Amino acid sequence: RRFVLIGGGAYFIVAPVGATEHRPFVVEAARGTATALGTQFMVARDESGVETTVAEHSVRVAARDRGGINRSVIVSEGRSVRYGSDGAMDIPQDVPVSVRTAWRHGQIVFDNETLSTVLSRLGRYRRGRIVLASRALADRRVSGVFSCTDIDGALTTIAHELGAKSLSLGGLATVLF
Repeated sequence: RRFVLIGGGAYFIVAPVGATEHRPFVVEAARGTATALGTQFMVARDESGVETTVAEHSVRVAARDRGGINRSVIVSEGRSVRYGSDGAMDIPQDVPVSVRTAWRHGQIVFDNETLSTVLSRLGRYRRGRIVLASRALADRRVSGVFSCTDIDGALTTIAHELGAKSLSLGGLATVLF
């Protein structure tokens, strides 16, 4: 009942600790852990840190900062908390759980997110790199619902809507400029 998340995201449906199960369910990611308190939750890890989103009940999230100080918080249903790769933890926030977990139903949902964030998430669903060659585009905002199985279509649509161009380099990389 211990899971180590190296990268990406995973959704957990956990049998609670009780009469038949005495061991806690713990997800380790970067400098912290998420311990189920009888729940459904998602943990997503990227280069900047780890985010835990709770769909049902609650989760104890703990992180150790570079100074060795441990911090923990109970995250309740409908909320999310993030800690950085340095272990510094944000305050839990209300989130649209159905949007955060849409990938479980084959969709990726963006709501007013920066293009750089969008491209990072889209990159999880395809081979080859997605490169943003224009700093001017990085902070442009994107909203939309896309299929997890048509990332190239999503990139084409996003580039068109932002007035950008894209160039595919034989499946090895796609460049937006």
